[in-house]
Amino acid sequence: MAFTPHANAAVDRYRALLDVSESISLNRDLPALFEDLAQRLRGVAPFDYLNLVLHVPEPNTMRLRVLTSSRPSDPSFLETPVDETPSGLVWQTQQPLVIHDVERERRYPKIMQLLLEHGVCSCCVLPLTTAQRRLGAMGLGSAAVAAFDGADLEFLAHVARQVAVAVENVLNYEAAQCYQKEVARQRDR
Repeated sequence: MAFTPHANAAVDRYRALLDVSESISLNRDLPALFEDLAQRLRGVAPFDYLNLVLHVPEPNTMRLRVLTSSRPSDPSFLETPVDETPSGLVWQTQQPLVIHDVERERRYPKIMQLLLEHGVCSCCVLPLTTAQRRLGAMGLGSAAVAAFDGADLEFLAHVARQVAVAVENVLNYEAAQCYQKEVARQRDR
């Protein structure tokens, strides 16, 4: 039985979701997880740039934790006030945000400039939320204008839900490691 191109694309996306699950089970640190995700998703989603931005409750900022780009990257910021970043809006509203043309976007000038420097012409930002908490957002950028459509968003929303669980697991693991070090330090005292 021959599949239509649309059916083949759907099968590829289901395989990619399984690959995401496998990546999640193999990676315990965020940079390795996002690098692996970028490799596994590139064949089924139109992006050249992938990032993870987490909410920091005190002082209510969004912190860039991971940036995977086809261009060399040295981001000019690490933390930005929630109201000054697309990821902050997504974190607050829990709704995906699509920017079809970064060059024409007037909100968030600092972030748009950073995206343009990375060759990003359009982007989408998805909430990373688990049953326990709102973590932040995952952003994807493309060198093409209007690269993200409704079908991409639906698929990427499934990916983001899985990634949120993985990110929460990594954060819990990091917190447990810090706690163990603190206990050991106090014990040695």
